[in-house]
Amino acid sequence: MDFLGRKKTLIGLGIPYAIGWLLMGLTNSFWPILIGRALTGIAIGITTAVLPTYIAEISTPNIRGMLGMSFNVRNTLV
Repeated sequence: MDFLGRKKTLIGLGIPYAIGWLLMGLTNSFWPILIGRALTGIAIGITTAVLPTYIAEISTPNIRGMLGMSFNVRNTLV
């Protein structure tokens, strides 16, 4: 997150998401599905760590609290 920056990290996470979903969607065997789930799980974990920090950095002070809270509320509802 600090090495690449928040924005580049979030953009780069599209790669493991895409590979993971392609592996899960285009196969019928067990191991590619398991690898795809692991890739998307790692990407979700990194996104959960990076996104609140990125939102706090780019938002204006008058909406920062609402935006930061909305990400956490969304995670508890899903």
